[in-house]
Amino acid sequence: MLKTQGLPSLEQIRAFLKGSQALGFEAPARKDAYDWIAKELRRFNYLQLGKADKGLVRRYLEKVTGLSRAQMTRLIQQFRTSGRIRDRRGTPAKPFPRRYTPEDIRLLAELDALHGTLSGPATRKLGERRRPAPRGPSRLPARGLRPLGRPQWRQGPLSCQPGR
Repeated sequence: MLKTQGLPSLEQIRAFLKGSQALGFEAPARKDAYDWIAKELRRFNYLQLGKADKGLVRRYLEKVTGLSRAQMTRLIQQFRTSGRIRDRRGTPAKPFPRRYTPEDIRLLAELDALHGTLSGPATRKLGERRRPAPRGPSRLPARGLRPLGRPQWRQGPLSCQPGR
């Protein structure tokens, strides 16, 4: 972790900001960087500082950590409301359901590699020929297999290869 005990006062921070270029802050994890920022905000009693001094501390933290002004604003706001900074990213509360299993994706990629990048209906037809549709309700949509991404349009004339 970065040692900044050599900058105990705002005057020394002011001199540091005038005289140096950006530093690379290498924290082993995001949590460690957030803990260090919260510790520095407490050490300088950020919430009690005047407007000019708050800007000074903010610029110091931005320069040392390499975070953007907007990100630092969000972190300081979080510190102001809760007294701590934590990573609020996480898994979504209600993720989208998976349409295709990993096996389906593997088979589609294999089919695509064998036949080149085809349109959605052509890929569906090849899939039906390869494996007949099961009887009864299917977990695949009624419209059949759809391409997994945006269509890739080919540049130039199509090339024909002799059958295998």
